Amino acid sequence: MCRKSLKSAWEMEDFQSIQFKNSSSIRLSIENGYYMSSALGDEIYSYCNSCYDSVMSASEYVVKERLQNEKLLEEVMQYNKQLESQNQLLIQSVEKDQQQE
Repeated sequence: MCRKSLKSAWEMEDFQSIQFKNSSSIRLSIENGYYMSSALGDEIYSYCNSCYDSVMSASEYVVKERLQNEKLLEEVMQYNKQLESQNQLLIQSVEKDQQQE
């Protein structure tokens, strides 16, 4: 995910505008969405880490939301079962009353 983001940033020239402390020692080439460097500088590592962190944060958020939604769905389904059971009892009671009349 990060590597694709790096490629996209490079293509949009955002990445090229980042000032590298040791730019003379960094040779960066991007091939098919992957980056390769002879000497990964701190800046590239930080860029990749921040990308990774934001992706992980988003993933964790999605997982938490999904788990919460699943829990809510389970509660709703339990409630629906209770209502169905009550409805069945009510229907049986009405049918019984109608038969007695």
